[in-house]
Amino acid sequence: MATYTTETRIKEISIRKILGSSNSSLVYLLSKGFLGILLIAILIAVPLSYFLNNLWLELLAYHVTIDFATVLFAVMVLLTFGVLTIGSQTWRATLINPVENLKSE
Repeated sequence: MATYTTETRIKEISIRKILGSSNSSLVYLLSKGFLGILLIAILIAVPLSYFLNNLWLELLAYHVTIDFATVLFAVMVLLTFGVLTIGSQTWRATLINPVENLKSE
């Protein structure tokens, strides 16, 4: 999804670069929507998965407890992979040569 969005916004990115926008501001502009969706997904999924896993683990004879550190570790891994994936795609889009993309315009 991040690749598709950056590919469809290549001309916008090129125009912003010509007008003086920095690479970091472009990465922020392209990434904030995806990171917002990722945070909303985490806010919905963490309580639901914690509750359902506890219900399932109570049915087992030798069950383990899921503590806050385990959930926090899983959220950090998810955020790390999300930021790396989204950030790499948006960073690649900011490194393009704007002249090549706007040559036909």
